[in-house]
Amino acid sequence: MLRIEIICVGNELLAGSTVNTNASWLSQEIYKLGCVAARHTVVGDDVGCIAEAVKESLKRRTELLIVTGGLGPTYDDKTLEGVAKVLRRRLEVNEQALKQVEAKYRELAERGVIAKFELTPARVKMAFLPSKSTPLRNPVGTAPAVMINYKTSKIFCLPGVPAEMKAIFEESVAPLIKQLVGTLFVAEGCLEVKNLPESSLAPILDKV
Repeated sequence: MLRIEIICVGNELLAGSTVNTNASWLSQEIYKLGCVAARHTVVGDDVGCIAEAVKESLKRRTELLIVTGGLGPTYDDKTLEGVAKVLRRRLEVNEQALKQVEAKYRELAERGVIAKFELTPARVKMAFLPSKSTPLRNPVGTAPAVMINYKTSKIFCLPGVPAEMKAIFEESVAPLIKQLVGTLFVAEGCLEVKNLPESSLAPILDKV
């Protein structure tokens, strides 16, 4: 079975001020595709912590690693910096990603959502990707997602905003998982037991 791990990045997740619904949703979708997430990891917005989490996941020979959060324009969005550090790749402007960011902000200006189109340093920051990365279209928000091939692993970095994460997963990640998994699926059954405590049920299950 394909080994998939999920890393969610954000100080708000560690503080408990935001519930980590991304990991739950991703696990459910991965399960529907015939796989089971092997591990969930949560780290803060710290380059070293992000790099360490990715490094440990790759050591476990994770074939598909999904990282959510930390792709935005603010100073604490450090996911790609952490990923680049552990992969020993430079962060550089990806022209395709820059075009995606530019197109998004032009559209926002035309719709009157922002006063005028301008590629500020904060916006250009979202186009800085680890070298040899592939930007993925964000149909909902402004920050491109990222796909990175590293040895036998594929790393997907998705925005932390749930609506954006879900849209990109469905458009770009799920089709790849389907391709890798093929016709494999997870089968399960449910047996409802009433009026029997778990401690009494355990010896019976041991015999199954």
